[in-house]
Amino acid sequence: MQRCSRSAHREAYTAWTKRQEGYPATAAAHDAVGSWIVEHGRARAAFHREVYHPSWATAGRGHDAPAVGLRERRRRSRRQRL
Repeated sequence: MQRCSRSAHREAYTAWTKRQEGYPATAAAHDAVGSWIVEHGRARAAFHREVYHPSWATAGRGHDAPAVGLRERRRRSRRQRL
C-alpha cells in the first residue's frame, strides 16, 4: 500500500500490473485500500477511484497499469462530531 500526500488531500492507493488485470485483482485492490484506511484509523473522504495507464494498449504486461485510490481524512472523535 502506498500513500500520497498533496496539499489538497491525502490518498491511499495501490497499483498492480497489466498482467494481473481482471475482476479478481481489481476487487482485491479495492479491498486492500479500504482495509488499510480502517487499520490506520483513517476515514474515507470520497469514493474509490480507478486510474488506468494512459496508453493501456501499449503498456507492457509488467507495467503498473491500473491503480485504485481512495481519498482519506482523519477519523473524527465522537466529541468532534457533536
